Amino acid sequence: MFKCKIHEIKSKELPDLDDEFAKDVSEFDTLDELKADIKKQMNERKAEEAKNDFENQLIEQVIDNMECEVPQCMFDKRVDEMVQDYAYRLQMQGIDLDTYLKYLGQDKDAFKDTFKDGAQKQVKASIALEAIVEAEKLEATEEEIDAEIAKLAEFLPTSLLLMLKQRRQLTLLLIQLLKNNILFLFPAR
Repeated sequence: MFKCKIHEIKSKELPDLDDEFAKDVSEFDTLDELKADIKKQMNERKAEEAKNDFENQLIEQVIDNMECEVPQCMFDKRVDEMVQDYAYRLQMQGIDLDTYLKYLGQDKDAFKDTFKDGAQKQVKASIALEAIVEAEKLEATEEEIDAEIAKLAEFLPTSLLLMLKQRRQLTLLLIQLLKNNILFLFPAR
């Protein structure tokens, strides 16, 4: 048998869900406005997820139906780029890649292997999309390029944007814009 002495009982008091609560936690004046905004954000998120799922399935089908031999050096180069990008992100957080790998207990080759599948998909997708762009004679307009750069500038530091330009990663930006144009060729399911 056990004896137990209770010193105090605590309970959380949640605020009432009313207009005052909405004013305290958001820029909205009423609870109905806050609820409407949350619902709108959830719907937008679901629509974006559905669009991304459709794009990914479409690209997977294109990759699966590709009939070309891709040189191994293209995959290796993409793996190296992915490792460099990862190392750069770590460096922005004050960690170098070697220290990170020691912490994980991995060597560099094992770490590179984790990127192989993604690199193969990216290279194949890039080749397929470039072929579609060429076949359909699609082009990204200057306005589309400027708009995409403006989107990136909202959340990327200027130094990273400059690095992307120096590393000629804007090609990936153009491919993304053209991919968006390609997806207009296919009706949504």
